[in-house]
Amino acid sequence: MEQNQNEKMLVSLTVGELKRLISDEIALSTFQRVSKPEVSIRAKRPLTIREASKHLNLSFPTLYSMNCLRKIPFTKVTGKVYYSEEALDEWLKSGERKTTSQLRREASEAAKR
Repeated sequence: MEQNQNEKMLVSLTVGELKRLISDEIALSTFQRVSKPEVSIRAKRPLTIREASKHLNLSFPTLYSMNCLRKIPFTKVTGKVYYSEEALDEWLKSGERKTTSQLRREASEAAKR
């Protein structure tokens, strides 16, 4: 009778190793339960101007100037400026430039048509 991988007997496992495995598994499952909701909550919370400047790796004055010139997506509520992390990431992607090799490949494919 063939046994499943999870059903095979462990012969050389000491009590200490078993306890360590169990504690590591409990710690890992606890960490996963705690960390996942915090990540999703954090992603939906609006960023302050200081947090957004860190996220974009821009100085605070540069980001503030970009707000004044309406060059970056932001929301203003009761005089305070907030940013959506998703909107900032989309804004970054919109300015993405193609590499020379990508442009050559596209030109070559267009010439074939």
